[in-house]
Amino acid sequence: MRRFVYFSAITLMLGMLMVSCTAEDSSSKDSRETVLDRNVLIEKELILDIPKASRLCDEMDIWKGYVHTDDCSLYCGQEGQGTPIVLLHGGPGATHHYFHPHFSRAKDFLKIIYYDQRGCGISQYFEGDGYSIDQAVDDLEKLREALGVNKWVVLGHSYGGTLAQAYAVKYPEHLAGLVLVGSACNGLPVDVAGTRQYEFISSEERQRIGEIYKSEHLTLEQLVFNIHLNGDWKRQNFYKPSQEKLARKALYGWKHDEGLRSGINSSLGKLDFMDVFSECPIPILIMEGKWDLTWNQDKAKKLHECFPGSQLTVFENAGHNPFEDVPEKFFAELKRFVSNLEDLSEAEISTWKRYVGERNTRKEKFLNSETGFHEVVFTTTEVAPSGFDTWTFFWTAPEVDSDAIFQYIVIQPDGKVYFRYTFKVKEGQEIRSDFRKDFAGGDPKVFYNQHIIIKMLVDKGEIRFPENVQFRFEFKGTIDAVLQ
Repeated sequence: MRRFVYFSAITLMLGMLMVSCTAEDSSSKDSRETVLDRNVLIEKELILDIPKASRLCDEMDIWKGYVHTDDCSLYCGQEGQGTPIVLLHGGPGATHHYFHPHFSRAKDFLKIIYYDQRGCGISQYFEGDGYSIDQAVDDLEKLREALGVNKWVVLGHSYGGTLAQAYAVKYPEHLAGLVLVGSACNGLPVDVAGTRQYEFISSEERQRIGEIYKSEHLTLEQLVFNIHLNGDWKRQNFYKPSQEKLARKALYGWKHDEGLRSGINSSLGKLDFMDVFSECPIPILIMEGKWDLTWNQDKAKKLHECFPGSQLTVFENAGHNPFEDVPEKFFAELKRFVSNLEDLSEAEISTWKRYVGERNTRKEKFLNSETGFHEVVFTTTEVAPSGFDTWTFFWTAPEVDSDAIFQYIVIQPDGKVYFRYTFKVKEGQEIRSDFRKDFAGGDPKVFYNQHIIIKMLVDKGEIRFPENVQFRFEFKGTIDAVLQ
């Protein structure tokens, strides 16, 4: 059965949704500058000689070396005694370096394992079968095997949080606990696409940052150092970093192979964690900074709802890196969590793996056949504009059967699939679907001056939209280049 609904393409800005989130009491006053001070400092001249700053792990008395997997060598460092914990850095494309020296605070109760993911930092730059989230998950498992660890706590920060979740789904039998710090939400049934990253960056700083991006012959290190000096630090920091910290970030914190980000980002759109963690027996700790501007203010609450039974801590005076901003509170919370971990039975893990497996089998069947299912097709009455490089589809989830799996497909003018996503929806849920090249979807040029067609299907029952439903689109050109 096919029903066509037509609507106009409307360009509107989505207002920020403000939802209060429980946070701990404010810390005593700190004299350091924060994003809340809104101070503006513009460097009129480019600084090409980045201050010398050593690689911190070179100075630390820890074991360090290379661990060889089947086809790639991964840089690894270890320190401390106690429960093994492996740290997954963000990006994709960052390095383990920004965990130093903060996690040394935990060496009395944790055996801390640092490593650079394949194609990052000082690990081997070898693409193998192609950079992807699946490859990164298998690399992590091979690292565990090579180190002789039976079970470990996996801590994922930012994009590393998505990697941690994907590892938990595939290799839960080797997990003692899962810790998500400022975690990305790829594959989860939550809308956190909005951002506050530019809320505290002034127009003067934006202009200067834009000029720096246009400067010729800058190395990546010089670019990162200079944009952060001119206000870009405010995107993901609560406290203003010193020049020494900025130098280390530029020199050691953002290094990766050329094709790594596009390869992994394109694979993230295939993740589907809808309802996956609703039956998860693994202890989960979620830690967020109140001033993590990467997402909207309600992100912590929404993320927590995706993990029933998990523990949530929101730190008052912290941004994207709470382990740096409020280390005493962060590591006290981490110690409490690890100290209370209990061994899970094989039966508990097997039950969850069976649940995930059955769900994935049903999903694969749905993905591999589009016939025999109820569908609704939307098409714009007006063509999309030209010149945009990102676009967003704002829509409201329809009513479907409670256990139905929902799929939507964006179709190119030539009939080919541009993007496909499968998940379970909640009636009335406000959803925004963001598309940009090499992240979600292909080249947006295919829609220039063309109609956009979106097909929605369910694997059981029917899709029920209210009469005269209308959705909207937003088309943008990139003004601010962003490193994440």
